[in-house]
Amino acid sequence: ILLNGWLTYEYIVDWGDYDAELWPFLWITTLLTLIEAPFATCLVTLYLGHWMFVGRPRKIMLLEAFLETLPQMLFYQAFLRPFFILHVFMPEVILLERTRIRPRDGRVSTFKRNRMLHWNELGNLFGLRVICYSFGAGLIGCWLVIAFYAAPFVIGSYFPPEQWLPWLYAFLLWLMAGLFAVYRFLCYLNVRIRHEGWELDLVMKAE
Repeated sequence: ILLNGWLTYEYIVDWGDYDAELWPFLWITTLLTLIEAPFATCLVTLYLGHWMFVGRPRKIMLLEAFLETLPQMLFYQAFLRPFFILHVFMPEVILLERTRIRPRDGRVSTFKRNRMLHWNELGNLFGLRVICYSFGAGLIGCWLVIAFYAAPFVIGSYFPPEQWLPWLYAFLLWLMAGLFAVYRFLCYLNVRIRHEGWELDLVMKAE
């Protein structure tokens, strides 16, 4: 949030004087959040994965796993993400299954594993993504409207909206990014259970 605030500072400063600056701020903040979210939610994904498959993880385990997969996540984010925009489980493949782009031990590569996981699922996943993003946008809009009209009764007129609404919008974006990370992990579990026929106890644990 602080990084995005620094990058969009000029729009925040001018927002109170120029209504035309509102939309550039919203678009830039949203775009930055979409770019940064895969890295910011890596630890959330790793924690959920360790908790599901191994048990309650220790902090050092999460840090080691994050550092191990960071180079491939950076490569994916910088060069591959535009080509796999519909492949929503690529972070889970990299972070949880520890696949490699060019494995040397005969294991399945990242790309092959990604194709296996998304086989016959792209249409459903695209629809779910559209629904989730629409729901998230509507929810953020509702929260902003409620905050805008409730603020005079809570904080009075000491803090005009142009001073706190940008930060509230950025906070809500990151809140939704965290919720979507959890939802994406649950969808990942659902796809693996249906495709790979996992044992009943794992299905019950996922439920």
